[in-house]
Amino acid sequence: MGPRPALQPSRPVPAHRRRPPGRGRRGGRGRGPVVNGVILETDHAGPSGPVAARIADAFKDLAVAEWLIPDDRDERRRVLAGQFEMLVGPALDGHGHVDAAVDLSGNLVGVAVWLDFNGGHFPSPSFYDERLAELCGERLPHFKALDEAFERHHPDPAERPHLHLAFCAVDPDRQTRGIGTRLLQQGVDRLDKLGAAGYLEAANEELTAWYAQYGFERRDPLQLPDGPQMYPMWRAKRLRRTADEHLRRAPPGARRRRSHAAAPPDPQSGHRGDPPTDCANPSPSRSRLQPSRTRSPGLR
Repeated sequence: MGPRPALQPSRPVPAHRRRPPGRGRRGGRGRGPVVNGVILETDHAGPSGPVAARIADAFKDLAVAEWLIPDDRDERRRVLAGQFEMLVGPALDGHGHVDAAVDLSGNLVGVAVWLDFNGGHFPSPSFYDERLAELCGERLPHFKALDEAFERHHPDPAERPHLHLAFCAVDPDRQTRGIGTRLLQQGVDRLDKLGAAGYLEAANEELTAWYAQYGFERRDPLQLPDGPQMYPMWRAKRLRRTADEHLRRAPPGARRRRSHAAAPPDPQSGHRGDPPTDCANPSPSRSRLQPSRTRSPGLR
């Protein structure tokens, strides 16, 4: 299978985007407050294996995952984990963002992976086709069909630069606790801070309503051969003004009255309830899948 149009051959990460080993983009991991015993880490810098394993655990029971490998659940998890490890590697190496939810014992309980198509190149995983063929065996045609379907629907980053929410996964035993909601909100906040557009593929129609609450809009559905539909979604870029910017734009009288004003409430912020499941985007093919409503793959 040829390289997907959105991907380019691997190149060195530019110096200004490199991270020192074991550290985040700002010289250390950005950590949020503890909520229900879970801390969010911005730009997680851990190894790819545990991240891929967490995603595979959450998504092995998705309809799309069962379409890829229908019978053997353990084999399905093994293959998905191997493929996911290839796909998350570039994001961990500086070509995207990996946000993690970690419990107080340091266990990885949730993860959101954003791939950076926002004006630069995104490197294809090294020897992806060869490694995938060895990993998938006789199920390779299904994985290739999914890859090709994602490629046809993926926006051209040269014309529509964006960040792609490839995966958002939560430990099935930690679902319904708001973890996935926090991970998605953190990613949406990043989009607004960067003034970047966002893209994802939802695994079912019900999930599209949840993503719509965060500004994502449905595009034409993606139909897999003799399989389920996927639902690509796009979120147009928007800029969040600072308090100073609002004051500069306000009339003189308003400036005096609001000398200590803060920026107005962000329409994308605030709690919207948990998604139908606790996972936002799975992707057992070179792009990404989305979770079903069943409890095992989930966000929350």
